[in-house]
Amino acid sequence: MDAIDHLIYCLLVSACRRLDRGELRATVLAKPYDIRPLAPFCPLDRAELERRADRALRAGIRSVCLGDPDYPLRLARTDSCPPVLYFRGQDAAARWNHPFSVTVVGSRTPSDYGLAVTRRIVAELARSDTLVISGLARGIDGLAHQVTLDNHGLTIAVVAQGPDLAYPPEHARLMERIARQGVVISEHPPGTRPKRPYFPARNRLLSGLSDVVAVMEARPKSGTLITAGFAADQGREVLAVPGSILAGDSGGCHQLLREGAGLLESAADILSLRRETR
Repeated sequence: MDAIDHLIYCLLVSACRRLDRGELRATVLAKPYDIRPLAPFCPLDRAELERRADRALRAGIRSVCLGDPDYPLRLARTDSCPPVLYFRGQDAAARWNHPFSVTVVGSRTPSDYGLAVTRRIVAELARSDTLVISGLARGIDGLAHQVTLDNHGLTIAVVAQGPDLAYPPEHARLMERIARQGVVISEHPPGTRPKRPYFPARNRLLSGLSDVVAVMEARPKSGTLITAGFAADQGREVLAVPGSILAGDSGGCHQLLREGAGLLESAADILSLRRETR
């Protein structure tokens, strides 16, 4: 199957919401791929699928299905992995199957302390051959990607819209840099615009792709805690950076620590887990 037929197939899978996961998996595992069983469930005709696939390929977007050998190994072992991933980048399978990966998350409006902590810890991770994963959001996420790239490290951005669209808009240049030097991943087909429910759903991919989730700074009731919750359900290690008790910026981190998260004071706390995850 050539690249455009594979993308057409993946677009069909994404559109076939009436098929349950077992049926999708059985179809994906049938090689070579055959789009005919899926076509009756898809509202798009072949010509429109071809147009969409052609646009995606010209934008450098590829796809991988659950059951493919290149599908992310860690994510495939979770209960809520999507049937299709769309991505931009080079050597994607080697990157998302890197021997040790850490998801770095935190506040969209971090304090100076949160920014300083993220710069220090992420720079050490990048220089220690650790894959840094984050969500390209404002604040801690964007900084984690930037610091990783500046230190010649490996990074993956997991986005809540199509991999061809930048959100937030001010991260457009950063997203393009990640696509050139790392990988941008989405469960949504090209052209999909961000919607509120997509962001908490995206968090299960952030944790599912990693060995460890590191929370840099989070307020109580922060969306970051959703990622930590998914991580716990998926059997991932969760570490949190403590903060000042005089400010509410780290209230979410303190909650995680009370609930049993590991204490994160330096990159060494994360790197010490590398041996345990192998």
